[in-house]
Amino acid sequence: MIKQIQELQQRELLLLLMSGIFLILISIYMFIWEPLNQQNQLTQTKIKQYEWSLVELKYLEQLNQVADEVDTTIIGADQPLVVVIDIVLRKYNLYENLQRSQPIGNNTIRIEINEGNFNNIILSLNELESVYNLSVDMANISALQNNINGKVDASITLDRL
Repeated sequence: MIKQIQELQQRELLLLLMSGIFLILISIYMFIWEPLNQQNQLTQTKIKQYEWSLVELKYLEQLNQVADEVDTTIIGADQPLVVVIDIVLRKYNLYENLQRSQPIGNNTIRIEINEGNFNNIILSLNELESVYNLSVDMANISALQNNINGKVDASITLDRL
């Protein structure tokens, strides 16, 4: 093979050398440069997504801080228990099911709900505890006689901490 290469004319050697360089350059582009370029673009896209996620998280953190400030200023310990119960029951569509709301002293109230949605009752109790600082002292929840799914009767006593 070396003998054949030595017998080639100068223009054939030049053509062979140029073809070899062209093949090497194409191989470098296809097998090294292009995969690295694609990986770089993918990495840049991920970085932009992470940056945007950080911006969203900072924005959500600011919203939570504002919401906490609003909650502490709007919801005070000086609101009467009847008003607090009224607000929460209306929020969870339980006000029309309220049979009785009876204050017992300044820091205790007893409510009775007939045919209320069980999930909404639990959600309202959670909000009463977490937002309004009312704890459940006693709860009696029973299923209805006619077996309506999700509907219960409840008698709940709440204490302000």
